[in-house]
Amino acid sequence: MSAQTDPGYFFMPNHIILIGASERPYSLGERVLSNLLSTPFQGKITPVNPRHHTIAGLPAYTSLNKIPGNADLIIAVTLPDSYDTLFKTCRKKQLRHIILIQDWDNLSAAELHTAETAIRKHHGNGLNITACTTAGIQLPSLGLNISTQDGYAAGHTAILTGNAAVSRQIDNILNKLRQGTSRHISLHPGISPITSSDWLNRFGHSLHTKTAVLHHNPEEDQRKLFSAIRQFTRHTPLILHITCRTTETDRAVLHCLARHCNFLISFNADDLEAALRAQLSDLPPLSRLDILSDTPAEWLNAHAPKTLALHFPNLPHHIRNGHLTGTPTPSICHDIASRQLARPDTQAVLTILSPSGHEDYKKTARALIRLSEQTAKPLLVSSPFSDGHNPFRHPHSGNPHPFLPATPPPP
Repeated sequence: MSAQTDPGYFFMPNHIILIGASERPYSLGERVLSNLLSTPFQGKITPVNPRHHTIAGLPAYTSLNKIPGNADLIIAVTLPDSYDTLFKTCRKKQLRHIILIQDWDNLSAAELHTAETAIRKHHGNGLNITACTTAGIQLPSLGLNISTQDGYAAGHTAILTGNAAVSRQIDNILNKLRQGTSRHISLHPGISPITSSDWLNRFGHSLHTKTAVLHHNPEEDQRKLFSAIRQFTRHTPLILHITCRTTETDRAVLHCLARHCNFLISFNADDLEAALRAQLSDLPPLSRLDILSDTPAEWLNAHAPKTLALHFPNLPHHIRNGHLTGTPTPSICHDIASRQLARPDTQAVLTILSPSGHEDYKKTARALIRLSEQTAKPLLVSSPFSDGHNPFRHPHSGNPHPFLPATPPPP
């Protein structure tokens, strides 16, 4: 059975074997085992260590060969020189699914070569091998934390990264937004034969996931990656988070792909936070968005998806193509936004207040935020002073519409 159609071992494991479990403080085996034991995971955990018969009060085995029965998942935190024997034993016992967790960046070149050779030799033909960073795997809804990081809060965002620090950064942003994670895996892109596109296919459609954040790996097959993204976004919104250096040409290509495959792009933490705010809010699906801005904003047309029409209203003496002319005081902006929201053809209004605008923009932002809490139609406020506003009035309902990138600068 292919990996794409057999995700149960990952999402609903009943028995996990931890190769390299340890009680030695701060060792990789101790940190992973401690996190497994400190969560509400109800499945069976079997430690393996050649020198101990009990670990952390659990019956332990000195060898994988001695464990009776089967297991859904093999987690190995041992060094690469153990891999060849481990993989042979797994094949013999028909233990098909193996997750390797290691601090790969601190291994020598020889150790990395040993790992790559063993994985290349044994992956496939009955063995499914994935190499993870120390951020490992987390399934908060199951209380499952197979990593060295603290447990993530349960929520509605799937996370797929290639770096432990990026995983932690995304979790910090979700905590700031009072949101959480549905499922998480952090692959090591240089070692794992299973790529992010493979895992994206495994994620599939989940009622627990409202959006996904995919950390872009420029080294994997890009045609396969964007094909997987396009399939995924047919049922779940996705943000492609870019941390590698990009040129203007790279960004233009990525923006074109984003429009074609219907995903959002973030190039930094601020972009990512804004995109997550949009996708995790309780906005209804939108086909039209009215724009009111204190600076010309027609450049947004270049970033809007094909499914969303941007409308730039006109009002004599006040608005020209969505641009608030004259001196847009708090009372004037409140009045214009109210009138625009009252129009029967208006679905939602986005107001943009730039720091370089009028002197009253702090008061204006607060007035618009207050109005957004009183109106039935969505009123979105983009301003440095709207960051403290919590847009998630009903964080567990609705299906957000990925309408625009976070706060892209005008070209």
